[in-house]
Amino acid sequence: MYEKRTSALKRDDLLTGREAAALLPHTSYSRLMRWARERKVPYIEDPGGRRFFERADIEKLMTRVPARNEAVLSGGGSGEC
Repeated sequence: MYEKRTSALKRDDLLTGREAAALLPHTSYSRLMRWARERKVPYIEDPGGRRFFERADIEKLMTRVPARNEAVLSGGGSGEC
């Protein structure tokens, strides 16, 4: 999923790690950077080694990150007691 992209992007299309983590529910900056290091999240790296995330990629993840207690809150599956 990791790519070094060379297409020209507008600054508004890129997020810093902290900006991206702030948009993702229950996701810390360190967790997001670990996902980037493990190549689970695509990012763009500048010549100085800083990582930036495309807003569109983070918005896609926003629909995929489950709530921390989702299984507990929903009763764990069948809905029967």
